[in-house]
This record gives sequence, structure tokens and C-alpha cells, in this order.
Amino acid sequence: MPGACPFHPKDLSAKRVDGTHNDLDNLMMGSAGTRFGRNIGLDQVWPDPEPDLLTPSPREVSRMLMTRSHFLPAKSLNLLAAAWIQFEVHDWFNHPTDLNACVEIPLRPGDEWHEDPMKIHRAQRDATRAETQAVYPRTFLNEETHWWDGSQLYGSTEKIHYLVRSFVRATLRIEEDGLLPLDPDPRLYGIDLTGFNNNWWAGLSVLHTLFVREHNAICDRLGDVYSAWNDEQIFQTARLINAALIAKIHTTDWTPAILGHPALQIGMNAN
Repeated sequence: MPGACPFHPKDLSAKRVDGTHNDLDNLMMGSAGTRFGRNIGLDQVWPDPEPDLLTPSPREVSRMLMTRSHFLPAKSLNLLAAAWIQFEVHDWFNHPTDLNACVEIPLRPGDEWHEDPMKIHRAQRDATRAETQAVYPRTFLNEETHWWDGSQLYGSTEKIHYLVRSFVRATLRIEEDGLLPLDPDPRLYGIDLTGFNNNWWAGLSVLHTLFVREHNAICDRLGDVYSAWNDEQIFQTARLINAALIAKIHTTDWTPAILGHPALQIGMNAN
């Protein structure tokens, strides 16, 4: 694995965008481009060989579990619950995709999917593992920082980090109408500019816009109170506050509300 840059005193008061130096005893821990951790030993995580891996068919498992036979209203929550968890997951991890390798899933007769077999791109293999380590199961890298640091807003690379910043009053870029600017990448034309915009839809746009504006509101308040601070001091402090606010909402508001949902209570009682 590539090493981290040397320690700098500012690491004690501001997070590095790539997630390094959060643990000063292990500078690379949780940084972008490092491996996903395992909760069990590597000798226990060998995948089943194909075609056993595809038995039962992932397509059929998905259809059985996810196909709606009739409408069941969720009276204690709304679609923002789905948007929120996706917004949070984008802060923690992202699997790079191998566009040149697919898993092919045969379909049963009459399946309306547009191609047969269904082709799902594989996750990209860990290129940092030496060939001599092939005796171990395949490992994978995380493109995002593993930390709870708001990287879905601020990015996990210097390129994205500087693209989303305005460098005016320490704010993140936003248009005069209060909405996010569009990403200049021609492949993402029409998608809001943010630290992470894969799997984009209206729910994510709402939450990204909300917390970009929250960051900017925090900057305004810090600028009023600490008039001697420069742009970087205000920005990095607002970034810490915004990330802490997001973590607080998830741990003390969103998670207890979801765990208290009747459908989940039935499932947990059944187990």
C-alpha cells in the first residue's frame, strides 16, 4: 500500500481529505484507497466457485424478496429514510467497478430483463496485493475514506475537494438560486456537483443541497464570531462541525427511529 505523507501539526485540528492521519499511530487507517476490513479470518472468506456462487440465482432471490405483490404503506417513515441511509453509506465506502469483467446470471424463460444473461460488473480487484499473496482470498479497495467525515460532501481526493469549494467565505459552491451547480464532467452532465454523486436521484440531491447549505451557514456564523480567522480555518472548522452534526442525526435520531419501526420489531422478535 502507498504510504501517507509526513505528520503535520495541523493534523491535530483538521481532517485530511484522503482520510489519512486520523489515527496518528496508523496513518493509513481508514484512508481512501485502502482495503476493506474483515470481521473474520481470511481463511473463512473464500467465495464459492462458480456456478455454485450463482445457486440459487441472485436474480430469483431478488425477485422473491423485493417484488411487491400489494402496497404496504409505511406509516411511521417516508422516502427520506431511504435517501438518508444512501447519503450516509456514500460517506463510508464505494467499490471501484471493473468495467471489463462481468458476472453473467442466466435468466428464467419470460424474464423481462433487457439482456440474457444479466451482466453485472464485478468489483475491481485489489491491485496493491502482490502476486505472491495469491494464496489468500481476493481483497478489495475502498475509493472513499472509511471515516465519518462528510466525504460525500467534501470528497475523498484533492481534485474533488477543491472542485466543490468556492474559496469565498470558506463556503462550498452553490448557485444563486440555492441549488448545487452541475458537475462539469460531460459523463455526468445534469448531475449535481458534490463529493459523491453515484446512483444519483432526487432524494440524494435534497440531502446534499441541505448539508452544503448547512456548511455555508456554519461558515457565516464562524466568520461573524472569529473575524480574524482566514478562509482555511473557517472551512476546516465548519467541515468538522457539519460532519459531527450528520453523525449526531444518524446515531441519535435516524437509527433509533428506524429500529423502532414495527416491521423491524417483528423481524427482530422472530429471530
